[in-house]
Amino acid sequence: MLIATRRSQDSLIVRMTGELDLRTAELFRSEVRRAWEAPPRPRHLILDLRGLTFIDSAGVGAILARCRDVSHSTAGRVVAFGTRPHVHRTLAMAGAWRVMHVAATQREALAVAKGEGSA
Repeated sequence: MLIATRRSQDSLIVRMTGELDLRTAELFRSEVRRAWEAPPRPRHLILDLRGLTFIDSAGVGAILARCRDVSHSTAGRVVAFGTRPHVHRTLAMAGAWRVMHVAATQREALAVAKGEGSA
């Protein structure tokens, strides 16, 4: 699993490549926590899932925990984009789309985070 983070305005964009599973979920948690807590703290979390090839329940749990953190700490939004069909289905079955938004592109994800788009 490779994780890259960067800032765009008031959003933290997290790009994942590889598998988010029991073996890599803690890496995801710690990398996102480190980037999230670095000042100035962002308001929204954008998940770039184009490179995510597999996700299991531990990975879903790690993402949902970040959703909870974002909504409680900043009243921000979590938006995912670029989900592959099997990753999208796994997140849908876990109910992730009830607590986070989905977008087709990064541009759309940033707009949705700001409340300007529809997702």
